[in-house]
Amino acid sequence: MKNKKGFLLGEYTLKVIIAIICIFLLVFLLFVLYNTFSGKSNDEQARANLKKLEEGIKVVVSSNQEFFFIFTEPRGWIFKIFSKEKGPSSCLSHQCICVCEKASWLSSQTKKCFNKNICLSVPENFEMPRDIEINGPTGIVIKREGGKIIFSKK
Repeated sequence: MKNKKGFLLGEYTLKVIIAIICIFLLVFLLFVLYNTFSGKSNDEQARANLKKLEEGIKVVVSSNQEFFFIFTEPRGWIFKIFSKEKGPSSCLSHQCICVCEKASWLSSQTKKCFNKNICLSVPENFEMPRDIEINGPTGIVIKREGGKIIFSKK
């Protein structure tokens, strides 16, 4: 007569393994869904940031006053400026500023910006001393100095 306990142990183990695989699949599915929806909202927030920037440039050009605002989202994204010849396809004939995800050390920042192509054309006298990263509340000022419009972190 064979031992029935050993037979039940194999059946139980198989059920546990299948249950663990199902749990991992569900967690993976939730992760993919979250990234899909949060990615779209980051793009929308980046476009909204460019609208604020465009309004600020108009105020500075028309009234010669400083324009200050605070960006909070999307975290980990940056403002990057491109010259006429080196920008994404939407701004090849003029200077532009783009909002894009910050690149990891393995990838190129320019490629990240080109893939998103969330950009705004800016005047030739527009300057940004360095890339500006959005990490929580980030104060930005646009002001006129001499004949230039300066976009910088406050």
